[in-house]
Amino acid sequence: MAGKYVRFVTHQKDEVTGLDIGFFQAAYRLWRENRLPSDDDKALRDHLDWFKDMLDAPRRFHRSTNPHAHGKGLSWFKPEANEHIGRARQIVRILERHGVQSEMLTTLKPGYLLHEDEFQICAVPFKEGA
Repeated sequence: MAGKYVRFVTHQKDEVTGLDIGFFQAAYRLWRENRLPSDDDKALRDHLDWFKDMLDAPRRFHRSTNPHAHGKGLSWFKPEANEHIGRARQIVRILERHGVQSEMLTTLKPGYLLHEDEFQICAVPFKEGA
C-alpha cells in the first residue's frame, strides 16, 4: 500500500451521484438515527469530533464554479496519514457492527486535484478509459 491514496466507502449510494458514499457521510447518517448503544454512540462522536479538529474540510468539490457541475471531487487520505487512517478504520468497524458494509479503496491516481493539505487530497476522478 506504500504510496497509494486511501479512501473508505460504504455500499450505500449517494442519491445525487449514484456513487458509494464515504464513511463520514455514513457515520453521520447512523449517528443522527439516534439508535446506537451508548458505547458506540460515544466512540463514534469522539472519532467524528477528533476528525473535525484534526482534518480540514476541502473548500471545493468541483472543478467548475457551477455547484451542480458533473464530476464531484472525492477525498482521499495520503499514505502517510497513519493516525487518520487508523481512526477511519475504527469508524468503519462501528458502521459494520450496525449493518453498514464498507471497503477500503486505494489508488496511485485519484484524479484532477482540487484540494491538498498535510493529510488528504480531494480530486475529481479521471474519466474511465481516459
